[in-house]
Amino acid sequence: MRKIVTIIILTLTLTSIGQNTSIDRIDNKVNQINSDTSLTMTQFDLNKVYDLTNNGSGIFKIWKSPSEIKKITQLSYHSYGKTETTVYLENGQPILIIENENHFNLKTTSSEPEYEKEMETVYQDRIYCINWELDPIHVETIGQRILTEGICGLNDYSGILDKGMELTKE
Repeated sequence: MRKIVTIIILTLTLTSIGQNTSIDRIDNKVNQINSDTSLTMTQFDLNKVYDLTNNGSGIFKIWKSPSEIKKITQLSYHSYGKTETTVYLENGQPILIIENENHFNLKTTSSEPEYEKEMETVYQDRIYCINWELDPIHVETIGQRILTEGICGLNDYSGILDKGMELTKE
């Protein structure tokens, strides 16, 4: 019985260490992508990309090496603030997805936003994709969603990836 407990504890410890190593590797790769000045950034009007109009505007950005997309950012501006989703890729597969929801603070005398002040990040998800195909992830969440809906699974991000691929082929 003692051997079984020891084996279980050892297995859990090694799994935890392996996941932390994967997260560190992903963070290092993301830092490399962000500091790579050789990447070409292309920017699109979000409303034209999705053929829609909303209560604001937005930007769809793609950072690309000659052979592959390295980063995609979808940024939507709204009357209350902005939402932003950034996907980092390695070999065509997402390795980190960052979702932000930023809001203007409301004036104390009314319910109008204080546009002259900086927005506050009310929510952030950092989704580490250990293996996109098998769906194992590690999620770090700060804050709470206020006006955006939660994502059900990694497949919900495939639209951003597909749009990025489509736009780079044009």
